[in-house]
Amino acid sequence: MLELAAIWIIVIATFIWFFRDERRLRQARLEAQARYFATAPDYRHEASP
Repeated sequence: MLELAAIWIIVIATFIWFFRDERRLRQARLEAQARYFATAPDYRHEASP
């Protein structure tokens, strides 16, 4: 019974680790994209003449 509980703890910990890591990677990609849009000259506001 103890072995079964240990297996389930490992499975749950693996899922939590995977989903947290995926969320962190998605956040890093979003930050890189936001940084690009904030600093790229193509997206800078230019006043009308």
